[in-house]
Amino acid sequence: MRNLKLSNLGLCLTLMLSVLSCTEDQNIESKVSSKNISQVRSGSFSTSVSVSKESDYLVFSSFDDVDKFLSDASTASQEDLNLWEIQNDFKSQRRVFHNVIVGETNLDSYLNNLSPAAQELEKRKPTYYSAEHDEALSSGFIKYYGVGADSYWDYTLIQPTLAGVVNEKGMIKVGVQLIKYSNNTFIYIVKDGDINKLPLALSKTENYEDADIRVIRTNAYNPEGTVTNVTAAAAGLCYSLPHQNNFSQSNNWQVTNNNKKRVKVFLDGNANANFGSSQCVYGTQCTWTLRTQAQRKNFWGNWGYHSDFGPSCSIVNANWTYVMSLMPTCSDYPTSYSNYITGGSNPKPIWNKFIPWTNNGFFNMHPHTTGWWVFNNHKICTTINMVNYNIPVTYNGFGPTTWNLVK
Repeated sequence: MRNLKLSNLGLCLTLMLSVLSCTEDQNIESKVSSKNISQVRSGSFSTSVSVSKESDYLVFSSFDDVDKFLSDASTASQEDLNLWEIQNDFKSQRRVFHNVIVGETNLDSYLNNLSPAAQELEKRKPTYYSAEHDEALSSGFIKYYGVGADSYWDYTLIQPTLAGVVNEKGMIKVGVQLIKYSNNTFIYIVKDGDINKLPLALSKTENYEDADIRVIRTNAYNPEGTVTNVTAAAAGLCYSLPHQNNFSQSNNWQVTNNNKKRVKVFLDGNANANFGSSQCVYGTQCTWTLRTQAQRKNFWGNWGYHSDFGPSCSIVNANWTYVMSLMPTCSDYPTSYSNYITGGSNPKPIWNKFIPWTNNGFFNMHPHTTGWWVFNNHKICTTINMVNYNIPVTYNGFGPTTWNLVK
């Protein structure tokens, strides 16, 4: 293992990008490689947590540190994040996705700058995409969602909120756990971090746990999925068995610029209690994320993400209340907790945030975690649920009355 250089490193780079030349990665990498890394001047992205690296994946001491890293990165530019990764010899799935955005933007710019006669000739051909798009699609990093003329490409990663910290294989190490997030419906965990045990985990096709590995089957990522309220039926004093709550809220696309641009904001919120024996649950996870999407039509009139369209997003005095119930044993009476998670009391959350540019953003709110809370001295009666929330969002000029993120 080697520690990453996490000081506030940077580089003044001029990126000469063309659809007929190298990708953005190759342009930056060639310039960085021409200098000793110690000579690179200070840049704008730094992280408040310690990160190290094993093989080709990042290592964090805790899930809390992962969350802090993602928070640090949430308002950084894609170029600064790319440079940080290159300097630290790491490639995330976020960077793969960003390269597709750049490739598609470059291709579109090239086509739109052709002469009218040349454009007409290109439009007679079957629709084609950038090399970055085709490679990411064939490698399974992106897939198409939506129907017909409304379809578009997006992540396949089961938890795209983690795209900035997992490598191209979906792997990350947190504490001693080696975790692989798949591009379908599975999360694979090697408890002691021994990568030689990963093939055993990958061979499982259902939920599984033994002394060495844990395999969790959950829902595949789908930004166009229908939100349904999934709540387990109460059994006696509490749920006790594995169960989940869904407090997501979806919205419709808002179309502008003569049907050439569209934006959407929605909440991705759910909690799962599913770690433990079949009779008593002791672990839970929670996702509570604001999701932004901004797309425009390309040369052929197909929707997609482009690096020249990313409106600002502001949230003012968002607030919410959440509850959960724990119990000392499976048979004891539960104790309910409000705005209270792992032993530390938190005030009722109030969230203010300004995001200067976002076209495919995932912004985590509290309570959230990229991993799992495991209670060694308490069992879970009911996992986290949102009692109410009010998230006033303004995005691309559309205000809270448009998005109506209220419960």
